[in-house]
Amino acid sequence: MTNGIDSFMVITIDGPAGAGKSTAAAGLARRLGFQLLNTGRMYRTAAAWMLRHRISPAEIEWRWKDVVVDWQGDDLRIDGQLFEASELSDASLGPAAIQAVAANRAVRESMMVLQRAWCEGKRVVSEGRDQGSVVFPDSPCKIFLTASVDERARRRFEELRRSGHDPRLVEIVAAIQKRDDDDRQREVGPLVQPRDARVVTTDGKSPEEVVEELVQIVCQELSRGMPLPE
Repeated sequence: MTNGIDSFMVITIDGPAGAGKSTAAAGLARRLGFQLLNTGRMYRTAAAWMLRHRISPAEIEWRWKDVVVDWQGDDLRIDGQLFEASELSDASLGPAAIQAVAANRAVRESMMVLQRAWCEGKRVVSEGRDQGSVVFPDSPCKIFLTASVDERARRRFEELRRSGHDPRLVEIVAAIQKRDDDDRQREVGPLVQPRDARVVTTDGKSPEEVVEELVQIVCQELSRGMPLPE
């Protein structure tokens, strides 16, 4: 035990796209001195592999079974190949490619094995869609991070404008609603709120405020009075 925290522990953060999971998870990991597992990056890399090799959704399962995958640091290597940040951007991938790999059983099962193996013996904040519900159901602290569709659309709208695009808010709202529906309805690794998760809504909160709220939750859930990280 270190300051009331086990030497091996996985804190999970799940939630819909655009809720701020990646930023919140990174901030929480820094505050706690934990390592960070960004599972969304793993699936984005698989989608980039699919596009790089011009693999159709129907071919994913049998092609994936022949590849060697390895998670090193923040990078997923597929047959030893690395993928640049530019290949993992929204503009390069698109939701259809990500959904195709994320909903594929063979991909999902191999990712779960990788995620569990990588976290073994570590203290980790792991964020994604199914971390608390499927991958780490015994996590002692599960968080479901969410935000309204309007809030997530506004954030995406501003992000695209800063990148030099000319987005339409109504189209972004529709895309987010469709992705939410697809994530909840897929048979493999659907987005669900674990029954024992603490729900945190990020509407109107700064990243710093969200992280502070998460730190408080972790301390409450784990040891009821553990000293707060500096």
